[in-house]
Amino acid sequence: MIALSSRYALPVLVLAALTAIPIGWHAAVAPIAEPCRDAAALLASEQIGDGRVTQRSLALEGPRGTSRISGEVVPTTPSVYSMLFRISRGFVPSTFYGSGEVHLLDNTFALDAAADLIGLDAGDVRLPVHWLEDTLGSNFRVRAHFYVFDGRPVEYPFAAGIALAGRQLLGGTRPVTLFMFRAEGRAIATDAMRRDTGDWLRAAWEHYGEVCAR
Repeated sequence: MIALSSRYALPVLVLAALTAIPIGWHAAVAPIAEPCRDAAALLASEQIGDGRVTQRSLALEGPRGTSRISGEVVPTTPSVYSMLFRISRGFVPSTFYGSGEVHLLDNTFALDAAADLIGLDAGDVRLPVHWLEDTLGSNFRVRAHFYVFDGRPVEYPFAAGIALAGRQLLGGTRPVTLFMFRAEGRAIATDAMRRDTGDWLRAAWEHYGEVCAR
């Protein structure tokens, strides 16, 4: 145990008390800050780009849970077997750390499979997309996703949350939004699947901007 000099005891106690005020307030009130202008509309759409929403899953734990919509894009060629998408959104950032949430839609890739981080141009924004693909014999599959935190695309929600830790402590937790797409088909349709994946991700970002921009 370290003895505390009486000379510094009062300043240290005052500093500790001042630090405890926002932490205690945040823990007791658990505020959330909603940067989206119309958050309900974000997950209420029937159509995202060329994709039709077929399933909805609302948060079971109240506002701090995770809500999801999932759907499909009808392939334009029989060489593509399936194209699926999902949007997930919640106020528990740890849900989006790693690949757990992505794995819920597509568990054909290993949970720890490393994705390439690429820049996808979407108007005047460059989306940091986690891109994973492989070829199995005559088949090809691709899975890609990106995150939005505090109204902007981010590479990783954990690092983005740390950067805004003080602001969130005082002003409330911001939600993480995940946009994800998966396509599978014959290898001869690789270029088409890559193109359709990028097009849907761009359309998803455009949808987010239309609904959430202030």
